[in-house]
Amino acid sequence: RREKSTAKKESAASSLLSCKAQMSKLESLDVETFAADGAPLLEEEDGEEMIMDDGGSASKADAFTVALGELEVLMMDEGLTSRVDAFTSEHCGIFEAGDENKLEYTTLFAEYTSMVEAYIEQQLGASVASFDMQSFCATLSERVASDESLLDHPALEMLFAYSDFEAFKALMLSTREGSA
Repeated sequence: RREKSTAKKESAASSLLSCKAQMSKLESLDVETFAADGAPLLEEEDGEEMIMDDGGSASKADAFTVALGELEVLMMDEGLTSRVDAFTSEHCGIFEAGDENKLEYTTLFAEYTSMVEAYIEQQLGASVASFDMQSFCATLSERVASDESLLDHPALEMLFAYSDFEAFKALMLSTREGSA
């Protein structure tokens, strides 16, 4: 079971790390590309925004950690949830239970992942100044190489679920069943 879980996480990590490869090749791993000086998504319990200011001296690990924290909050964001719900409601009718997958499923899965990625990148870019998905993915790759347990972070597990075709198909079938 552990081997299957590790293989699935490695596959998901590989999928995540290659998701933005189409944009362009990394030219540099500039630490400042996602410094933590934007307006944070994180809020305190009383509803006031927390100020995350390090005086501009954030290290690569700190900037990554801030971006990861923002990603965790974003995974629970109502805006993302409403977009996913609207997408699944609109397209669930073509999905059928069974082992065979129609070509249309692949096309819809690509649209779905593009929608999720664009929303995440837009929102992280608004809350983490100069956020760059390529740099984030490169840093994630580096950190996972030395600490595989990072893949167990809740934000990454949720992100991997968004990039998993079988999870997507199950979501579509569940939505279809709930709509019937």
